[in-house]
Amino acid sequence: MGTSIETKPEIKYLGVFIDQGTTLKKHIVNTCKKAEASATALIRLMPKLDGPTSAKRRLLSTVTHSIMLYAAPSWSEDSVEHTFFICTRWQEQRNKAEQLIGNTLTTQNIVQLMLESDRTWSCVSELA
Repeated sequence: MGTSIETKPEIKYLGVFIDQGTTLKKHIVNTCKKAEASATALIRLMPKLDGPTSAKRRLLSTVTHSIMLYAAPSWSEDSVEHTFFICTRWQEQRNKAEQLIGNTLTTQNIVQLMLESDRTWSCVSELA
């Protein structure tokens, strides 16, 4: 008569991991890994394409930014911009990341800062 339905701690729907507590931690971690892999692949191509011109750096930034913000409006009451740059609940973590990076995080510079070094990538990833 009855059919058992197995529950899982999270589901993946349209590329977004949704967990029971709607913390989206797995989604954010997975998205950071995807962005890092894409950035690494593009960085490795640059020497084969006559080096890192400003247009190639802009492409790298745009691709990474797009990956990081995929589905952002649908998985948050607040926008990613609000969460990362305004929300008081994240102020302490944001201050710590900015102190370690030595720069203020803005929507205009976050991707560029993340791509500068492994250290800055880790600081911003940990903020997420």
